[in-house]
Amino acid sequence: MDVGEYIRRKEREKNNKKAAQEIDLGKYTSMSEEQLMQELFRVANSSGVSNEELDSFYRNAEPYLTPEQKEKMRNIIMQLKR
Repeated sequence: MDVGEYIRRKEREKNNKKAAQEIDLGKYTSMSEEQLMQELFRVANSSGVSNEELDSFYRNAEPYLTPEQKEKMRNIIMQLKR
């Protein structure tokens, strides 16, 4: 295998991994808040997301949230940490 082939293969692997991680937002647009919450807890519990990752997510999202949204997100994260 030459260097060019190695680089192209690594780039393809990186692109495939990125595509697999992208969220299909279309499937969530028709869900109710209750359905979204159930999906959130299902995915979070099955993926083994850590408390540190949850805290990091909150810190990154916080500047874009209203006070009401911040409170709701804090409550959700506390439930996910259990």
